[in-house]
Amino acid sequence: MRCDIADKRRAPGSEDAAEISLLFRCAHYSVHRSEERLLGLDLGNIDGELLIRLCHYHGMLPQVFRCLPTISRSGLSKSLQADIGREFAKIALTSTMMTSELIAVLDLFRSENIAAVPWKGPCLAAMLYGSFLLREFGDIDILVPRRQAREAAALLLSRGYHLRGGSLSTTSDYEFRLEHHYHKITIGLHWKITHNFGPRLEYEDICHRLTVIPLGGKDVSLPPLEDIVLPLCLHEAKHLWTRLLSVCDLARLMEISPSLEPNWLHAQKIGMKRMLSLGMWLARELLDARVPESLGRLIENDPVVVNLGLKFAWELKTKIPANDISNEHRWASYLNLQERLSDRFNTYKGIVHTCRWCTARCVDEAFLGLPPRLTFLYYGYYPLRFVGKYVLTPIRRLARGIFKLVAGTDEGEHRIQPRE
Repeated sequence: MRCDIADKRRAPGSEDAAEISLLFRCAHYSVHRSEERLLGLDLGNIDGELLIRLCHYHGMLPQVFRCLPTISRSGLSKSLQADIGREFAKIALTSTMMTSELIAVLDLFRSENIAAVPWKGPCLAAMLYGSFLLREFGDIDILVPRRQAREAAALLLSRGYHLRGGSLSTTSDYEFRLEHHYHKITIGLHWKITHNFGPRLEYEDICHRLTVIPLGGKDVSLPPLEDIVLPLCLHEAKHLWTRLLSVCDLARLMEISPSLEPNWLHAQKIGMKRMLSLGMWLARELLDARVPESLGRLIENDPVVVNLGLKFAWELKTKIPANDISNEHRWASYLNLQERLSDRFNTYKGIVHTCRWCTARCVDEAFLGLPPRLTFLYYGYYPLRFVGKYVLTPIRRLARGIFKLVAGTDEGEHRIQPRE
């Protein structure tokens, strides 16, 4: 089977796509530590360039490198093994540099009494896989209390970082993103996991208890494994589980975490049951993660979870790097994950504000969620969307422009004083 894309490569997900199959088998090994699925493969005709592209897209190159001693006996070419080794060496160098920077930044925050707690990145790698070298990460994520966020950002500015967009007074509603001028390391300072709309998890919800692990020769405090489940599911729900590494992380976490029931009860309270269910469904169906029987029945009883799970699983198995789903369908899927009416409304309102009323029909239909027999009512809603897009938005822009013009004129009159 061939896929008509720019480079005419095979479509991952087809029966002869050994590349994506190998990634899933390596992910299964990372979760269960069993070589059973790595044996008996025929990798002689594998597309090395496509495999490396897929590894980078899904963040799975360290897992593939870890399995090289086993899969090298399945016909994997020496040149491809060398390419994988070189790519892993680059990732290892970057990971080491970023881990050293994380430890230095945490020491800086500690000296200023800022209660900073890292999550994801090298800490998650060390907790799940035993070393920060065995998980690819592209930035550093640190949780800080909301009241200390600006102070922490100011310290990073003094360390050579600059804000990526906005300022300390006008920026995101849940994080500051800063990048270093010289080594280009990006740090996300979070006081919440996601935007204001939808379920919320703040610093106090995640960091109410801490454990200590060794990292880079230092002791680092971070939330225990069972307290990372919900933040991970909320974060990946925002990104719609587009990378295999995210499913691998959750599946591994479910394997070594003591219990999932407390997370289920907490998820019910904050409107995250569907997001947690989706993550558990993907981990179970794709990587054989263990799910308690009682929770498994509850997951299967939600048709939205099953339908989205089938959709995301298909996309994970057929994803070509550089081919992505549209923003409209991304927003529509995220809307379907909202259980509470207030969350659905706030999410839709946030989408409308972000897109300036230019939302697609699929987003509106996901928000309204009418049963099949009532879909004709959508036609009464489309004129409202038309009015918002072509009438309200231009009026708002015109009013904003007039206000700025008047404000600028008044400011000029105050600035220019007549000479005596």
